[in-house]
Amino acid sequence: MVSATKLPPPKVFNYELTQCWQALQGSRRVAIYRCLIDITGSLKAAAMLSQLIYWTRVSKEVAERDGWIFKSIAQMEAETGLTVREQRTCKIRLLDTNLIQTCRKGVGAALAIKVNLDTMAEMIAKSSGTDDQFGLTLADLQNTSSLYFRKHFSKRIAYHRDLVSLTGCINSAVLLSCVLNDAVGLVSQHPHLQRHAFATLTAADWEE
Repeated sequence: MVSATKLPPPKVFNYELTQCWQALQGSRRVAIYRCLIDITGSLKAAAMLSQLIYWTRVSKEVAERDGWIFKSIAQMEAETGLTVREQRTCKIRLLDTNLIQTCRKGVGAALAIKVNLDTMAEMIAKSSGTDDQFGLTLADLQNTSSLYFRKHFSKRIAYHRDLVSLTGCINSAVLLSCVLNDAVGLVSQHPHLQRHAFATLTAADWEE
């Protein structure tokens, strides 16, 4: 633990903390849906699946291809920060649980990935103790007014892609994003704070 005597005075520290946070706002933010962490048991697998869900929801081309997504390893790494090795591990986990399927399609037999919506909905229902797994279609998922999506995907964790480059780890980027958000929030609520703005998250907060 860093001694408080080695830190700048609270006013300087809090100002620099706020400046760091503001600088990050121009970087890519990546959302991980909380329900996908529950069903995959892995933050990184949930990050990959969340990105696939994002493209499944917003891409017209994906809808025209019945949910199939063409995303190279380099593109996925640029978007999420997942390395080649991490992507391989995540794909194995998602394939083993039948949350995705893959095949070779098109010119050059590029790898395509598709989220198995029925399996995902079934696992979310089991995890949340509901019976909402029936009737989840691609059209439902792409509907911005979908009650299903708002109910089960409203809780999300956002991390800054630049922090993955800085720390070399998605887990660290998520924790650092949460710490900064909490600490800067304290400064915003108390602009004349006379102490260092440290995160005040409890162990239960971290787990959540």
